[in-house]
Formats: sequence, structure tokens, C-alpha cells
Amino acid sequence: MGMRGSNTCELIFEDCKIPAKNLLGQVNRGVYVLMSGLDFERLVLAAG
Repeated sequence: MGMRGSNTCELIFEDCKIPAKNLLGQVNRGVYVLMSGLDFERLVLAAG
């Protein structure tokens, strides 16, 4: 299945207002939240 089994797409949000309590990490640093999640995912996949 590989990537074809994964329903992924690009999401673009422009001029959206997000309450501060709903932010994950710091403003304009979202890629770091994403990369930290990928680090964990790699560990899980390697383990088994």
C-alpha cells in the first residue's frame, strides 16, 4: 500500500484567527511541531 494507502493532502489556511489556547507551539514554528512528531513516528516504526 505504501503512500497510496495514506489519504494525505495539502491544507492552506490564510488569514485565520486561532485562539491562543488552541495553538500548538509558537506562532510561525509549526514545522518544528511536525518534525518532533515525525521523530517519534520513526522510533515507533523502527521498533516494530
